[in-house]
Amino acid sequence: MEFRNRPNAPDAASPSSRKSTSSPAPGDRVTVQALEREVRRLDDPRYSTVRSRKSLRHEERGSGKVLWLSVIAITLAYLGFLGFSVIRPKLTAPRPAAPADEAAIPLLPAVDSDPALDIDTPATETVSASVLIDNARRSRNLAEEGRRALRARQWAQAEVKLAEAAEYAPYSYTILFDWATALIEQKRWSAARDVLVRALEVSPESTPARVALAQVFHQLREFQNALAMARWTLEAEPYSETAHQIAAEVYTSLNEFERAITHWQRLVSLNSNDHAAENNLGAAYLKLGQVNQAIKTFENVLRDEPGNSQAYYYMALGFLAKQEPDLAVDVLTRASLRFGRPFVLSWTKGPEFEALRDTPVYRQHFGEATPP
Repeated sequence: MEFRNRPNAPDAASPSSRKSTSSPAPGDRVTVQALEREVRRLDDPRYSTVRSRKSLRHEERGSGKVLWLSVIAITLAYLGFLGFSVIRPKLTAPRPAAPADEAAIPLLPAVDSDPALDIDTPATETVSASVLIDNARRSRNLAEEGRRALRARQWAQAEVKLAEAAEYAPYSYTILFDWATALIEQKRWSAARDVLVRALEVSPESTPARVALAQVFHQLREFQNALAMARWTLEAEPYSETAHQIAAEVYTSLNEFERAITHWQRLVSLNSNDHAAENNLGAAYLKLGQVNQAIKTFENVLRDEPGNSQAYYYMALGFLAKQEPDLAVDVLTRASLRFGRPFVLSWTKGPEFEALRDTPVYRQHFGEATPP
């Protein structure tokens, strides 16, 4: 029995039969089972998710390409604008007209130079680093030699070396101050003043330079300048004993004893062992007529230092000012036992003891005749 092959029923093993389940060709018979399989495949969520991911990936790639193309286009346009801005002045600048004939251009007449106007302009001098290093080395070596001479108390040699060092280092405060020290030790006050002024210009806040300059002004009897320097020092260093002493001595020289007492008192409070300042304080009390305070001051000195001859001297003057010659002679007698009679008699030669020499008590203890 022969069977006729059906044209619309392909072989199940052929490739076309495998494709019929997904996309049946026209004219093929579609079975109910194939349609059900296709519906289940389309309803499967995994298939829809894969398809949506693929579509999103294609959309992202497309949008990224568009963005990069936009950025490149904008960059090229900006670079083109910059290039045009650079070459535009050259393109639009007017070109100078070429001269018709070089021989037709008139030449300026030659002018003879005036010798009086020929001034050579000095060229700017450049100091090399090697020169600066060499100068620094020379100044350092000379300054060390000068300081060694200072320590050896060779003042003249120190002055020469430090002055030479200052030529190589004119703005070195330490060199200038040491140089001034050598001048002060030689009592060359004017030269020391000039060098100290230079040192203060370099370092205005230097207290040692201010004090030294105040001392120099005092020695030069430039009292107002000395006071100005002392006050300037005390503004920065209110406990500077040297500044107080200079101010007290200057005020004493100017007979302004009340102001001098202020600084002598400050000195005594700063240093209780400064008996010289205490004697000066008592002498200032005597000048102001404050005799009792003066005698009390000298007694304090002699209690701490029994061998202080100045305290004996001023105390005798104090009792003499109080019209008490007996007590004055008693003080002189105590002094003669400690220092010797000739030494004490030399005190009474002065006019301040003239009234005491005529008293009977003085003649009794020191003889009738005035000491030779």
